[in-house]
Amino acid sequence: MMRMTTPPVCFKASNTPYIQYIYVYQIKPDGCHVVFDLQTLENDLLKYDEIPELTTKTIGAVEEFDDAFAEYILVETDEAVSTEEIPRIAEEISYIKGCPEGDLRNIEVDGWRTDATEGVSVVDGMKITFHAMSLPTARMVWHCPSISLFSSADGKVNGPGFREYMLLRLDGENWESDEHVENKIHVEQNGSFMGWNDWKDKLKQGINCTVTIGRKGSRITMQTENLGVSVSSVTNILVETADVFLALTGDQCAITDIHVSH
Repeated sequence: MMRMTTPPVCFKASNTPYIQYIYVYQIKPDGCHVVFDLQTLENDLLKYDEIPELTTKTIGAVEEFDDAFAEYILVETDEAVSTEEIPRIAEEISYIKGCPEGDLRNIEVDGWRTDATEGVSVVDGMKITFHAMSLPTARMVWHCPSISLFSSADGKVNGPGFREYMLLRLDGENWESDEHVENKIHVEQNGSFMGWNDWKDKLKQGINCTVTIGRKGSRITMQTENLGVSVSSVTNILVETADVFLALTGDQCAITDIHVSH
């Protein structure tokens, strides 16, 4: 696939009477492809003895070109270019680099669920603690961490056979559930809640979060309270599944120092 880069050219016909047209060629590695190339008018040939007779070239014809044209050709290929081959011109920005790490790797989620932690098997009495911070680009309430309950063959989000039973956000909202599950969510704002703008501002500064999980067979409960917003959920899975996993994800947030205890 070619993308042509042509230097700007401009002619004034009034300065050179016998020039009637600008000849347009498309430069490619195999030569000059004629777009249009019209011959000089017969009257001009009679009027100006010093100019040669020009003949019309067939549109689409290919003429050889001088090597000087090579700099105007950009060839695109399907070959991947290593980032090591491209020099960085700006400092890399990371909101997890240098942060403490726990049992799971730190994640920086730059957009809606662009990353997620590894899945951990859900058992009764589990507790997950982590540090959460929304990114400077965050503007909405839903730009915060989320907790995913799911099953998959390899225990990874979006792995083979992935099925999500609950996606619970710290603000208390949840994503549309799988049809083979029943979810109930209770959200309560206590006296320390100072409004959503305050909630967003404090989340940008960073907070420590704790999520407690209970499990009785196919019934899974989760509970967390952050910045005056208490969220609890009950998930009843209606189909048999070999295992259920929990992972942290979100939107425009950084999640670090993740610890899992039982």
